[in-house]
Amino acid sequence: MFRGVNFCPLLVVLLLILLLPSRVFAEEKIDVLFYDNYFPYSYEEEGMPAGLFVELTKKIMDSIPLKVTYRIYPFKRAMALGKQGTGLVSGLYKNPERQRNFDFSRPYYTENIVLISDKRLPETLIQTEFSSIKGWRIGLLRGMSYGPAIDNALKNGTITEDRVDSDLLNYKKLKLGRIDGFVIDRTSGKKLINENNDETLVIHPESLTHAGIHIVAAKRLKNSRQIISQIDAALMRMEQDGSYQKILDNFMGNDGRDSN
Repeated sequence: MFRGVNFCPLLVVLLLILLLPSRVFAEEKIDVLFYDNYFPYSYEEEGMPAGLFVELTKKIMDSIPLKVTYRIYPFKRAMALGKQGTGLVSGLYKNPERQRNFDFSRPYYTENIVLISDKRLPETLIQTEFSSIKGWRIGLLRGMSYGPAIDNALKNGTITEDRVDSDLLNYKKLKLGRIDGFVIDRTSGKKLINENNDETLVIHPESLTHAGIHIVAAKRLKNSRQIISQIDAALMRMEQDGSYQKILDNFMGNDGRDSN
């Protein structure tokens, strides 16, 4: 059937063509960008990115054939660079504007956004729906959006905002009575209260937002979809081999991940 065809050299050439994209991909360099004001998830420590989002992202990227450099910036700067295609951005949730500009990985973490206030408030106020709270001054982080419940309350003027650079500053301002409450991820809030041995604050039971956290690549970035596909595959392997849960357990210490 193959008479007159030099089959072995042809097979070698075909194999080289098939392998070439992977080799080129493996030689590419890429930056992964984090933002610096979201302790304990994404923050700067001795000039380097640190936090849960960083640990999970590094573990994911370790199994992908790319030469990765990790960098950390203020939130708006990280977003601007990511949008330009300078690098991937880790630690973002989806919204319509971002979906127009970025390709998203599967979520590697899910945030559960809640309100924290003084425990001495009437129980009926603690249990009430956020939409019923009027006139409160709420601590938020600069550059961050927390979903429709809070965005709508701000737009309607039922609450006012006080923006700072860290959850710890919001915690301190609440203790001093300068704000009525602050919004934070439930796991992070629980950790903050426990680390300060604080029995005067309460996490409200209502979840204001459930938000998946993603790694994103600008649509203009070369091989954007291929990179995201490899990230998704790496995350799936982590979930299957237990390394994903191990990182979460180490982050929360002996408490394990908050499941609410």
